[in-house]
Amino acid sequence: MRELAIDLGTTNTIILEKGSGILLDEPSVIAINATTKELVEIGAEAEDMISRVHGNINALHPIKNGVITDFENTNIMLKHFMVKAKVAAKFTNRPRVLLAIPTEVSRVEKLAVVQILRAVGVKRRDIFLINKAKATALSEKLPIEKPQGCMIVDIGGGTTETLIMSMNETVSGKSVPIAGDELDTAIVNYIKKQYNTAIADYSAEAIKIELGCAFQNDSKKTYEVKGLDLTSNATNTLTITANEVATAIEEPIKDIIDSIKRALEKTPPELAADIMQMGIILTGGGSLLKGLSRLIAEEIGVEIKTVDKPLNSVINGMALVLDDFANMQHLLTAIE
Repeated sequence: MRELAIDLGTTNTIILEKGSGILLDEPSVIAINATTKELVEIGAEAEDMISRVHGNINALHPIKNGVITDFENTNIMLKHFMVKAKVAAKFTNRPRVLLAIPTEVSRVEKLAVVQILRAVGVKRRDIFLINKAKATALSEKLPIEKPQGCMIVDIGGGTTETLIMSMNETVSGKSVPIAGDELDTAIVNYIKKQYNTAIADYSAEAIKIELGCAFQNDSKKTYEVKGLDLTSNATNTLTITANEVATAIEEPIKDIIDSIKRALEKTPPELAADIMQMGIILTGGGSLLKGLSRLIAEEIGVEIKTVDKPLNSVINGMALVLDDFANMQHLLTAIE
């Protein structure tokens, strides 16, 4: 039996096959013709087209905040990725598929991801689910099987998820819709308010990657961005500073830290003491923001440990489950 792991994320989709490693890692995006509403490209090609062709091409993200919001286009996107990863033809051999899901997900949302996999040819009995943060705990070899508290914070594209585990059980888990995409939106809104100029989401993301920092600093770096002047409708070129970006993202950063504080406050005292001693594991693409781990540590008063490869921590943990599936089934999430 072939075995696959799929991390169907807000920002990226990763497909891994046991014994072969990662087969595909592409943006979870579809390029749509703004005039005809027809699908133009999917994944990496779509992202490239959206960044080059202005006006007539729109980005469609069928997965938001870690859950499917557009069933039809998620189905189209996943089928495309399966073909591209060269695993679709193998479905005649009944593959086992392990799918990562957010910390807080409703029964309806779980059934939606199951239906997506069934639509691409996977049998219901061969579909298994695992919590994203739990997969990270496995990849980082945290002692989740012991009677002590372990805390993982995953700052992804659409959500920030916190999970506290002990004795292989989830003590508490929380997912808030504030993460990398929210930082991009904050930059878009800042530039609109300060300069009366509209910029694209991909431009905001580029600014975040180039200049982003969780606090004000002495950086003299700047970034030139083109946008649409909302008064004249003419193209406007702006020079944005690092401290402007820090100002723009201040509120969502505060909200992310507050969500971590609340999760820790609701933790039983004895487990909270373990976490204060061992530290908090920080992962996800959002953890790459400069200065974020330092700011969280200062605000909460606990050591923050950022994983080496935060973008792959979930899929790496899922690979470990596939490698020892019989002995790790107790860590999976029930579908119903």
